[in-house]
Amino acid sequence: MSGEYAIRGYRPTDREAYLDLFATVFDGAPGSEWFAWKYERNPYVDDVPIVVAETGGEIVGARSFFALEMETGSGRVPILQPCDTMVHPDHRRCGLFTRMTEAAIDGYRGSDVPFFFNYPNANSMSGNLKLGWRVVGSSPTAYRIQRPERYVAGRLPAVVDRLVGATANRSAAAYHWVRRRVARTGEAPSDVAIERRSTLPAEELASIDDHTYNGTFRPAKTKTFYEWRFENPEWDYDAYLARRNGDYVAGFVVGSRKTARGTTVQFTDVTPQSGADPSVIARLADRVLADRATATTVVCATERLPPEVRAAFGFHSDDAFPLSRMSRPATLVVRPIGPQDRKGGDLREEDWTVDGARLDDPTNWSISLSDRDWC
Repeated sequence: MSGEYAIRGYRPTDREAYLDLFATVFDGAPGSEWFAWKYERNPYVDDVPIVVAETGGEIVGARSFFALEMETGSGRVPILQPCDTMVHPDHRRCGLFTRMTEAAIDGYRGSDVPFFFNYPNANSMSGNLKLGWRVVGSSPTAYRIQRPERYVAGRLPAVVDRLVGATANRSAAAYHWVRRRVARTGEAPSDVAIERRSTLPAEELASIDDHTYNGTFRPAKTKTFYEWRFENPEWDYDAYLARRNGDYVAGFVVGSRKTARGTTVQFTDVTPQSGADPSVIARLADRVLADRATATTVVCATERLPPEVRAAFGFHSDDAFPLSRMSRPATLVVRPIGPQDRKGGDLREEDWTVDGARLDDPTNWSISLSDRDWC
């Protein structure tokens, strides 16, 4: 289907049409409370950062942006992460993705936003690259499969299916029991106490990170961040805090939700972002896994758990065998917006350096699951 399309910014009256389009494109919509949290109550932007395509009074496309605050060499700046990109099936191959993206780039020139970063899927990767994005590198995720029967269910005859699933569960439970026992034989810090909080203590979590720029682009984990970020109604969150000598020295924000394959648990946020004592991180991981023993899968960003901790507790990265045979890591891409007086998609090499750091250098980034819009 073709026609005349208007590319414009989001209006408050577009919310219902946006959610209807979301349901059509993604086979179901999260709901108005999710939209209000993610876009309308986002503390880092004054507007709702969405560009829409409209024809005949109908919203048929949307290019949305998840706002965060990033630490750079000159201080904290707002950053936009493209996400929830949608084009109605009847209006694809009409150039709407390109037109909406170009409108967003031009719309943010001259603003406080210096660049975009995101994790496009296979469908939108080529479109991003054509419009000036560059690949920074992969962002591996590690998985601890605790109930493997959820992954084989329905693939075999019923009797065999139940037998294989039960056997797989017992084997996984035994494997993880051994791994935890081995992990506990290490030098666990006896002066560390672990606390679990069902209401996230934003001030305490924010106090753990020293917020000193360490040469990498990373979201600012402030009190504002913790107060807003984990209000996502699609997940349930708990905080786990490690206290030593009266001070909080590390913390996890743990998200969980039920899916068709059971309960997924993720280490959504791990703080501090650098310099944590691996033995303290191991104590936190051990407590979380003890509390979540019945979950189907536990997920973490590989960068956020030291490799010895991942190995000790049976996590496997999706960039290595065997998980690499079944999935692939998320790919981080980035694009500077460019100066206000230069329209269109032209970028120069100097645009790729922000406060002395190259945007497309993977060593200049420090990212966790909480920095991804869908976690």
